[in-house]
Amino acid sequence: MGQGNNVIMVVGRVGNDPETKEVGSSIVAKFNVAVNRPTKDDQGNYLTDWFPCEFWGKQAEVAREYVKKGTLLSVVGSGRIEKWEQNGEKKSRFLIHGDSFQLLSSKSEMSGGGSAPVSNSAPKAKASQPADDFMEIDDDIPPF
Repeated sequence: MGQGNNVIMVVGRVGNDPETKEVGSSIVAKFNVAVNRPTKDDQGNYLTDWFPCEFWGKQAEVAREYVKKGTLLSVVGSGRIEKWEQNGEKKSRFLIHGDSFQLLSSKSEMSGGGSAPVSNSAPKAKASQPADDFMEIDDDIPPF
């Protein structure tokens, strides 16, 4: 059986400031990226998918400094299904184990101005609220 490729790329808005933790001598950053579908619900609102993302090491440090809620960015990584058992119940979740990300928001765009070159500074903006996901339900998160 040949090897397959597992590469995922999403472009969307960050739904929460990154949650960072030190794990041994490394650091991990977790955040959710919201991606609108081209279809709408009965009320005319776009359907949104939330992708949990996690970055380790230097990328996590950069995310901690520059990624904020509302930031438009692209994420490239591999899809992972984590499985664990909690209180005798089998659980699983999908996440993107990030290899890289690119900030796509400019300061001007995030503050409501016109178009401007992409900036790596920390943008500020409001974004829609994430659905109940792995960042908000601590009981369903496997330990680091």
